[in-house]
Amino acid sequence: MSSLSTHLLLIGAPLRIDAFRRALRKRVRTGSVVADLGCGTGVLGLLALQAGARRVYAVERHPIVHVARALAKENGVEDRVVFLHADSRDVRLPERADVVVSDLVGQIGVDEHLVECMTDARDRWLRRGGHLIPARVDLWARPSHAPGLYRRAVRPGHTCPGLRFDTIHAMAANMPHFLWRAAGNPLAPAARFASFDLERDPKPWPRSGSARFAVARGGTLHGFTAWFTAEFAPGVRVDSRRGGHWKAFFLPLADPPRVRAGDRLDLAVVFHTGQQIEWSAALNGDVIRRQATLLASERAFARTHLPDTAVPRLPSLWRRRLGVLNRIDGRRTLAELSDGTDAKEVCYDLEIPVTG
Repeated sequence: MSSLSTHLLLIGAPLRIDAFRRALRKRVRTGSVVADLGCGTGVLGLLALQAGARRVYAVERHPIVHVARALAKENGVEDRVVFLHADSRDVRLPERADVVVSDLVGQIGVDEHLVECMTDARDRWLRRGGHLIPARVDLWARPSHAPGLYRRAVRPGHTCPGLRFDTIHAMAANMPHFLWRAAGNPLAPAARFASFDLERDPKPWPRSGSARFAVARGGTLHGFTAWFTAEFAPGVRVDSRRGGHWKAFFLPLADPPRVRAGDRLDLAVVFHTGQQIEWSAALNGDVIRRQATLLASERAFARTHLPDTAVPRLPSLWRRRLGVLNRIDGRRTLAELSDGTDAKEVCYDLEIPVTG
């Protein structure tokens, strides 16, 4: 999340900020060391200092870290925050942290590299007895009858008679569709289908999850409405259905079946990473839908449809960038790297961390 507009949206989400503030007040003690993983504008580090932290290590791989540095100076705490412009997995802290906090909580809870980054930080940065914020993420779902949402998400109307759009409809059925408010009528009570205990679980991937539903009322099963809950600290829990910036999401079925009261539905999910998730649904034991990937996109589609015989050609812009990249050795300055190409622009565009 490197866009300033995105960060402004996060700062302006009171439920989100309040949850982090309350969790930090519960976990931070006077003199605590806090690591802010993916610090963005640095607001969580500022809240940690307000809660009594002695030192904050603010780790961010995007150029937004320079904005965070300016905000720390503006708030008079630049001497208590150490900024590290790097990927968190490449960072070694000079001391163990009492608390590791991160706002890498995506719309699906675990899709912004939260799990892999936080478990890595837990193992390498956190002192024994320390805490993570968030500490746990659970994913929930319920089968839904949602004809209006299904039409908007998967088969919107078009004005091109005589043309087929099966490919686009199939891609849309393999993507989550985010909801500003609850949509559709539930066909069965909600159930949890996956849990991530960030403070205790071993390395996360792959991970399987499942849920079983007893259909309470008949109708057309258009898909599953899903959401996450996250425990930030004891008594501080967020629900993406009521999380301001966070939203519930809808997993559509390409060919919605009719279901009757008493039917059994099974949802099975395999997490290869937070970005690559497969899921399938079964009705009374028979698989009715197997999704290739939850987070399908035009990039994923293009990748899977590239023939092995295709020949890549490097554009001139990338040849110039490659010249800068080949000269980066951890010692040369930006001025020394430029050599006719603006190294600052290359590092900014490719989000390459710089120090000094």
